[in-house]
Amino acid sequence: AEYHFVPRYLQHANEKPWPALTQLNGLLVFDKSSLSVLNATARFSMAPDIVVRDLSAHIPDLGKNIAVGISASMQGPLEQALALTNQSPLAVITGDSLQHATANGTADIQLALGLPIMHMEKAIVKGAVTLQNNDVRITPDTPLLARARGAVDFSEKGFALNAVQARMLGGDARLDGGMQP
Repeated sequence: AEYHFVPRYLQHANEKPWPALTQLNGLLVFDKSSLSVLNATARFSMAPDIVVRDLSAHIPDLGKNIAVGISASMQGPLEQALALTNQSPLAVITGDSLQHATANGTADIQLALGLPIMHMEKAIVKGAVTLQNNDVRITPDTPLLARARGAVDFSEKGFALNAVQARMLGGDARLDGGMQP
């Protein structure tokens, strides 16, 4: 199945589209006024090499003020994950902080979203990217983080580097810290 969790008609004309999930396979549960997707796997229409697993989505009340909670684990090319972020509303939610970032290699990603459908400007995102010897450059004028390993936690408020190790400027480096808007 293909699933658009935020249909275009619910967005403003100038907003970037949310990526559709393709090859969606899981358990769909209706319980009174709630809807859940459990134990699902999928791929993204905008990043077909990223495998989504352990996907769950929950709408506690299908009545007024619909909100969708989503959590998933993903694995795939970090370059596609960056493109997916930058071509979707996640770019705005994260303050366009990754607009000029480049990366290669495969990464593991944990993601949780809180999407108040009628007030998407209040969407929240929380997640982590586990780097696995990736080459990462955050902006064109920052040093290359070569063979980076460690975790990058992120939210709509910023990101944090946790014990990231990389080669940069000709030597080994350990990076801890982050940014807040």
